[in-house]
Amino acid sequence: MNPQQRQSGISVNRLVRISKIGNAVLRTALYMPVLSAMGYNPAVVALVDRLKAQGRLKGK
Repeated sequence: MNPQQRQSGISVNRLVRISKIGNAVLRTALYMPVLSAMGYNPAVVALVDRLKAQGRLKGK
């Protein structure tokens, strides 16, 4: 749920973090369901594993 951000010359090569752009209520409402899905939904578990293998998912 991260709207597309404009990229400047210096920040192009940085890791993308969760931004504060977008609907805060929606972000808050989806946080716990996503954590639950990461543990129990096979499709989401496969996505998480793939992103971790690529080094694109760290921490929360």
